[in-house]
Amino acid sequence: RWKQRRHVQAVRLVVADELHLIGGEAGPVLEVVVSRMRYMAAQLDAPVRVVGLAASLANARDVAEWLGAGAAGCFNFHPAVRPVPLEVHVQGFDIAHVPQRILAMARPLYFALARFAAADRPALVFAPSAKQAQLTAVDVLAAAKADGLPDRFLHVDAPALEAHLAKIGDAAVRHLAERGVGVLHEHLSA
Repeated sequence: RWKQRRHVQAVRLVVADELHLIGGEAGPVLEVVVSRMRYMAAQLDAPVRVVGLAASLANARDVAEWLGAGAAGCFNFHPAVRPVPLEVHVQGFDIAHVPQRILAMARPLYFALARFAAADRPALVFAPSAKQAQLTAVDVLAAAKADGLPDRFLHVDAPALEAHLAKIGDAAVRHLAERGVGVLHEHLSA
């Protein structure tokens, strides 16, 4: 249908955000949109620039190649260039089925957080979807409670936290925050 839509043919810049979700539920949509734009550009002999953005990619060069960017067009920033120091810890799981792999990651994630995010050291965990972000946070708190440390990740006084908790409308997200675990995803509102 793009042949009948002049405004689609006029597109010269595509910003593909959240490319780290390519392996998740949104992956096929991202792949189709970018692939169709590249196909259309080739058919029209009119270049389309694709800018891909991702939070964290293990295969950034492969994704850049798929987007049509050569090695010179791939900017994968090393953690050392951050204004705040960052330690990266990666643990792989050799389970092909995504739901089973995510379930298998719950306990090892908790142990990694307990090991690397001790005391006042924050940790950031990426999840493939908004739903999985919340489920992962619940799993982490359940593991902490099972260890007899329900407040293991809470490093702030209750009075300092109360003002912020009052602003959280979602009861599940508020419960997580009460225990020191925050959740951030696109479906949250201010």
